[in-house]
Amino acid sequence: MANWTRGQLMDKIAEQAMANPKYHEQLMKDPRGLMSKQLGTDIPATISVKVLQETADTYYVVIPYKPK
Repeated sequence: MANWTRGQLMDKIAEQAMANPKYHEQLMKDPRGLMSKQLGTDIPATISVKVLQETADTYYVVIPYKPK
């Protein structure tokens, strides 16, 4: 996963969450722990990890942070 783009990683996470109920549950309950495990590194406590699940009538567009 180290060479994956952000988009590829997000697509893979979504794919796994839709295909595997246990993965989805863990992602919703402890996204930091799951992501740390998948990435093979700790995510600093100063970084917030949030999961949003779309609904039938709501879609999200995520725009990455752009430093000034």
